[in-house]
Parts: sequence; structure tokens; C-alpha cells
Amino acid sequence: MEKKKSDCKGERDRRIIAQKILRGEIAEDDLNDFLSDLPDCADNADTISVNIKER
Repeated sequence: MEKKKSDCKGERDRRIIAQKILRGEIAEDDLNDFLSDLPDCADNADTISVNIKER
């Protein structure tokens, strides 16, 4: 069965992506190519602290 090349944009849930790979809607190599093209936004992250009060 030949897997069709599909666009991964908009699909953020890993469970949906896994289902699409199993059904052949997305090729695993296409997903890896898509993920490798994403920019690294780690420099934009902020550290937050949360104080949790125990009851």
C-alpha cells in the first residue's frame, strides 16, 4: 500500500497524527520532514512559578 503525501499543518494532537499514519493518510517520513522544518522557539519561552497551597 502506497502512502499518500499529506500536509500535517493544523494537526497538533499526537493521537490524531498516529491514527493518520496507521491509516496511511500521512507518511511517517513526511511527518518527520514537517517536524524538522519547524523553527526552534525555545528562546521565546518564559519561566513561570506557581505557588500551590496545600489544603
